[in-house]
Amino acid sequence: MVTLRKNGLLSSCEPCRKSKLRCDHRFPICTRCARTNKQDRCIYRPSPMTGQSRRTDPGYEQPRSEEMQVPRSVSEMGVSAGPSRLVTPSPSGVSGGRRLSQPGFLGLTSYDAALKDSRDYLGISALGTAEKERERAISLSEASNATSIELDQVHQGARLLLLLRDFHLYKDIAEMWFRTTNGCDPLGRPIMVLVFQALEENLIARLPDLDLSQLLTLSSEVFQLFNNRIPVHPLITIHEYITCMSYRWEIIGMVFAFVGFGTFMASDWDAIFQRQDRPVISRNDLQHLAMSAVETCVKFCEEAGIVNDPVSWLVLLHTHLSTLVYGDGDHRSWRALGDLSTIIFTLGFNQPASDNDTPFWLSEMRKRLMGASISFDKQLATFLGRPPRISSRFCNTTLPLDLSFEEIVAEPSIRDAAISKLDANGWNTDGSTAKAMWARIPLLMGHVREDILELSLNNHIEDLPRKVNDILQTSHRVWASLPSFLHWKQDLEDHPGLNATENAVIYLHLDYLYNDFLLYRILSKRTNTWSEDLVQVSHEILGGVLSLVENRMRTTKASGENSWVISYFGLPTAGVLAIELVRRCSHLSPEAAANVAATSTIPFPRSRVIQNLSVFASLIKTVIEPHEGNYGICQKARETIRRVLDAVLSAENYQSVASMPTSNSNGNTGLELSNDPTLSESIVDYSYYISHLDNWQFELPNNLNLL
Repeated sequence: MVTLRKNGLLSSCEPCRKSKLRCDHRFPICTRCARTNKQDRCIYRPSPMTGQSRRTDPGYEQPRSEEMQVPRSVSEMGVSAGPSRLVTPSPSGVSGGRRLSQPGFLGLTSYDAALKDSRDYLGISALGTAEKERERAISLSEASNATSIELDQVHQGARLLLLLRDFHLYKDIAEMWFRTTNGCDPLGRPIMVLVFQALEENLIARLPDLDLSQLLTLSSEVFQLFNNRIPVHPLITIHEYITCMSYRWEIIGMVFAFVGFGTFMASDWDAIFQRQDRPVISRNDLQHLAMSAVETCVKFCEEAGIVNDPVSWLVLLHTHLSTLVYGDGDHRSWRALGDLSTIIFTLGFNQPASDNDTPFWLSEMRKRLMGASISFDKQLATFLGRPPRISSRFCNTTLPLDLSFEEIVAEPSIRDAAISKLDANGWNTDGSTAKAMWARIPLLMGHVREDILELSLNNHIEDLPRKVNDILQTSHRVWASLPSFLHWKQDLEDHPGLNATENAVIYLHLDYLYNDFLLYRILSKRTNTWSEDLVQVSHEILGGVLSLVENRMRTTKASGENSWVISYFGLPTAGVLAIELVRRCSHLSPEAAANVAATSTIPFPRSRVIQNLSVFASLIKTVIEPHEGNYGICQKARETIRRVLDAVLSAENYQSVASMPTSNSNGNTGLELSNDPTLSESIVDYSYYISHLDNWQFELPNNLNLL
C-alpha cells in the first residue's frame, strides 16, 4: 500500500522521516505514529525532498515514472471524480482566491437588516449588483473548493475510507448504543439506520480490494461531491435526504460517532470485540480511533466552510463523544460545545422562521437538536461553573411535538393521527418517556438553570435570599406543569428492578432536585450560613444516584452514562455530606454539643449517610473505568471520601480538627471547623476540595463526640 522511492525502498511516513526514526511502513497509520498519537500527520510521500517544478509552460509535460506518483493536490491527480472532473489547480497547488461561505442567519441588528427592509418596502425582489457578485463568488468558490484540497486532506480521507472496511463491525457496535438509550439519544434510531443503510448501499460497496491509488481517487471523489449543496424541498423524505449524503464527510463522521458511543455500552471482554475472522480489538483503541475520525470529519467541514443540518448533527454528536472520551472537565469538550453553539446560531435554529420549503420532519429535527444543545450547554456550564454559551434569552424556539422519531418521519396520515393524540401542550398521552421528552424539558427548564448560574457567577447581587427564593418558586412551578407521568412520587432510595421508564423519571427528578441543591449551596456560600436544607437535599440526591446507578448496572452496560450521573450529581452532593460529617465530629464540651443538637431542626441520619458514602466510594471504584474521561476526578473524589470516612469512624491517634489548614487565596478553604459548630461553614466548589486534599489532615481528637 506504500509507494516505493526512486532507490527502490519503501517510503517512510513524514513524522518518522523528519525524526530520523525507523518506520514500519504500515498503511494507513504506522505503528509509531499510532503509539505517539500522530495519526493526523502520518502521511507517505514518494519523493519528500523533491520540490515542485518551476516550469510554467502549459505545453510542458512532466515525464511519467513507472511508480505511482502521488500528487500534492487533488486536482493534480487528473482522475474522474463522479459527475465532473476536478478543476486544474493554480501553480502553487492552492486556489488563488479565498473560500467563501454563506453568512448564515442575520438578525435585526445585522448589516443586512436595514437593506432588506428597504428592498421589501420597495418591492425589489432581485438581488442588487453587489449581492449578485457575492452570490456568484460563493457559487464559484463552492464549485472550485476541490482546487484548494491538499494532499494531506486526500490522505486523511483515504485513511477514513480504509477504516470503513470494518463497516459491519461498526454497525453492530452502534446498535448496542441504541438498544440502551431508550429514546434519549439526540438523534433517533431511524436516523442511525438510514445513515448506515445509505453508506452500505453506495460508498461501502466500492471499498473492497481497493489499492492506495484507488482509495485516493475515491477520497477525491468524496471531496468533490462534498461541496454540492443538499437539496431540500417540502416533499423530500428523510430516506431521500440521507441517501443524498452517501458521499459526504458529515455522514461518515456520524457513523464513527455512533461507533464511539457503542464502545461505552460494552465491556472489554464483550464477544463483539473477539470475532473469529479478525484479531481481538481493544475497546480503548477503538474509542480513540472513532474520536479521531469524527474530529477529522468535523475539520473537513470547517475547512470547506460548509454549514448545514447534517453538520449540526455531526457537531452535536462530536460534543457528546468528547465528554465521554476526554471528560466533562477537559477543555476540548468545552471547545466542542463552543463549536456547537456557533453552528446553532449560524443556522438560526434559535430564531426559527416560517419556511415553506422545510419538510415537517426536518423542522422537528431542528427543534430537537436545539433542545439537546441547550441540555448539553446547561449541564456542562454547571459542571464547570461557567457561563452558558447558549442563552435562552436569545432563543425563540418552539417546543418539538412529543412524537417518536418513527412518527415524525412517517406518512402524513400516520403522523397526523399521532399528533391528534397529543394533549393541549404537545405532550403524549400514553406515558412514554422515549419520545421528545429529552428535548422538551431543557427548553422549558433552561432559563431556570441560567438564572442559577447567573447567581453563582455574580458577587454583587442585592437581596440574595429573595432572589434565591424566587428562582426556587419558578423551578417548582415549571416542574409542576409537567405531565404527571414524569413525576417521581416515591422515596429515591432502595428501588431494585426499575424499568427503563422509571430510570428516566428518576434521572429527571434528580436534575430537578439539583436546582434546589445549587440554590441552597449558593446561598450558603454567599451568606456564610450553613444550610440544613442543603444537607437534606444532598442526602436525597445521593440516595437517588445510588439507586439509579445500581439498577443500570443490573440491566445495561452503560458505563458512560453512569460516569456522568456519578460525576454530575454524585460528587457535589457527596462532598457536602462529607463536610457535614466532619463538621459534626469535634471535641466539644457537653454544653456545646447540646447547643448544636438544639439548633438542628432536621434530624441528621448519620448512619445512613456513612453507608451511602461508603457505597458511593465503592461504585466509583468499580463503575468508572480508566478509559473514561471523568476517571481522574472521580478517583480523587473517592480518595477524599475514603479519608473522611476513616477520620470519622476511627478514634485512634487523632489530633485536633483545628490542625487542618483553613485558608486559601480568599482566606477560606471551604471547610472551616471552628470551636463552635453552630457557626457556618462556607462552601466552595468540590473540585477545589479535591485539589487541596493532600494539604488537609483529617486528624480528630481521641475524645471524639459524634453528633
